[in-house]
Amino acid sequence: MLMSIIFKLLFIFACLIQVNHGYEAFGQEDEVEYLNTFSTLIKDSYSASLPQNLIATCKHQPQTSTTTTTIKSITTSMLSSELQEFCGTESICTVPNGLTVTMNSNLNVAALVLHGSLIWNDRSQSLTEQWLCAGYIAVRFYFSS
Repeated sequence: MLMSIIFKLLFIFACLIQVNHGYEAFGQEDEVEYLNTFSTLIKDSYSASLPQNLIATCKHQPQTSTTTTTIKSITTSMLSSELQEFCGTESICTVPNGLTVTMNSNLNVAALVLHGSLIWNDRSQSLTEQWLCAGYIAVRFYFSS
């Protein structure tokens, strides 16, 4: 189950990575091809240097455990600056289905569980270098027919 979740997260990550002046996408059935090109995908995805503020804040952040960490769930859509105040750096933040977090600032939380939406685009981003730091990010997919 954990490998399936990791593969799905890496799948999303891989779909967004530009490879050889085009975008490469993988389906769940393409696991072997994805694993065979993984080193190229990773190399291409880390071609830009990380913002120093991100490194200073996130690199040495202590790991939290689900047994000692508070789980907080938002009840209304909000900005990342509001979510930062609501959850802090010691909470697992959950965004329920139907709710949205809009990235207007850096976000640093113990973990982020998305059942709802996260919007992060040129309009919402207020800083030149903006980042999200979390021990893990879990994304729940909802498909409509």
